[in-house]
Amino acid sequence: MNRFLLAGALLASIGLAGFRTARADSNIPIANAGFESPQTSTYTTDSIPGWTGVGGTMASQNFGVHNFAYIAPDFHDSAPPDGSQFAYINSGSIYQDTGETITARQSYTLTGYICRRIGYPNTSGRASLCTSGGQVLATTGYITAPSGSFTSFSASFTAPPGAPYLGQQLRILLDDTTTPNQQVGFDRLSLRKTTVPRSLITAQDGAPGDRFGWSVAVSGTTMAVGRPGWNGDTGLVDLFVSTGGIWVRQATVAPNDGTPGQLFGYQVALGQGGKLLVVGAPEAENGRGVVYLYTHSGAAWTYRGYVRGSDSVAGDEFGSAVGIAPAGTTFVVGAPAHTAGGAAYVFAWNGSAASQKQKLLPADPQSGTLFGLSMGINAGKVIVVGDPHHDSEAGAIYVYLPKGTLWGPPTKISAVDGAPGNGFGNAVAIAGTAASPVIAAGAHNRPSEAGNVAGAVYLITGLTHQEILSAEDARPANQLGRAVAISQDGTRVAATALGYKSLTGAVYLFDSLGSTNQKLTAVDGQTGTFFGWSLAFTSSGLAIGAPYRSNGDGAVYTTP
Repeated sequence: MNRFLLAGALLASIGLAGFRTARADSNIPIANAGFESPQTSTYTTDSIPGWTGVGGTMASQNFGVHNFAYIAPDFHDSAPPDGSQFAYINSGSIYQDTGETITARQSYTLTGYICRRIGYPNTSGRASLCTSGGQVLATTGYITAPSGSFTSFSASFTAPPGAPYLGQQLRILLDDTTTPNQQVGFDRLSLRKTTVPRSLITAQDGAPGDRFGWSVAVSGTTMAVGRPGWNGDTGLVDLFVSTGGIWVRQATVAPNDGTPGQLFGYQVALGQGGKLLVVGAPEAENGRGVVYLYTHSGAAWTYRGYVRGSDSVAGDEFGSAVGIAPAGTTFVVGAPAHTAGGAAYVFAWNGSAASQKQKLLPADPQSGTLFGLSMGINAGKVIVVGDPHHDSEAGAIYVYLPKGTLWGPPTKISAVDGAPGNGFGNAVAIAGTAASPVIAAGAHNRPSEAGNVAGAVYLITGLTHQEILSAEDARPANQLGRAVAISQDGTRVAATALGYKSLTGAVYLFDSLGSTNQKLTAVDGQTGTFFGWSLAFTSSGLAIGAPYRSNGDGAVYTTP
């Protein structure tokens, strides 16, 4: 299953007839907090000293009056601006110091063209950004320089706080193939420097399609971010630690037995105060699904094995959802495609291994539903499992209270105003204690007076009282409730309206009284970025995933 395509299809399938009247929210004005804007400056090579040979020679800095004139005559009218420098490598490598000191939170992007004279066979070359000491920080890899034509290229990196190369000079390095005298040209070189907002986290080595931010989890000062699209959907998880209010990359983990298509990092959870990492790979083993475990000590993350459901089989998609209390060692895993409508499995981590404690099923299973698509567990070990397709897709959630070392029979909760198609339980989050759980459940397809599929979130206390939360600026197709999060004290709820502005996305914050406090959008928001696809509360704010930002590179935004 291509879950990335499926996500788009689910969001596009909007077709409810009629709408109900939603409960009115308070009239507190919505404040668009936004995020710190990136600051950008661009440098061209015309103001930088000439090139220096490295183990080779540079034949010329110009082919002629117009640098591209000998490459493609029809490019003459689009010749580079006056002063744009042309680098022509006869053999080996050349470099140029940019005069830029590498500083934290700066993103550097080198763009240009690689070219080859008419009448000469295709060759290849490479452009890189490196330190004055020679450490390569970003590279295009070898790319083709076509005969009589040109190819554009780009290489970029972001310098995180604490990087060992901070303070060094930034250098542009160009080189041809290992074959001598290939005479490759580089033109229209431009270095773009962007100050990265403190609120923006990206994968330093990310690539289009990685989907960084598809999943996010926070415990203490540790953040885990899933990149399930990496390397043909093999997947990675990046770990960050908060230092001085800035999230700094700590490590990256990948499955020891990773294979394309398994979607490692599709879901992540952190327990034991950020010391235990749980990672779902629902398409591993022909869709049977696997959950991987890692523990943290010092600066290292160590692989500690994996778990499967005791009776899971190919196609169950075990690992589609994972949940653990931030300080806990008990975690729950969903298998929404399991026989007869889905299942959930509870595991306990004892410090060296995990063992299955119980399999959870709904009291009224229905074939073809999605029990286990969403779930959570609080500090009191109360478990909530969502099934948005139950009861003709009206949806339901099931709450399991601890009973000794196991969990008792479920309490089924349906939306107080539920109707077929609303999708109640597509996203859930839980806080509070064993005696007083507080649950947030999304119903992203619920209509309101604003129109079809405006969406809503239900705040449930005492397992009986329901408060309906809706956006004060609700619009048709906004799908509020596609993702939800709840603070550990149960006083704040965050919910995503993923359909906002053509899947750009927005996140709404509510207080415990159901009042809308704030609306968050990304200042650099691009249409279709899925801002808010994943959510997690931090100690001081929110972490918000946008996995389709920048052609699917993805990003995570944080609020103070």
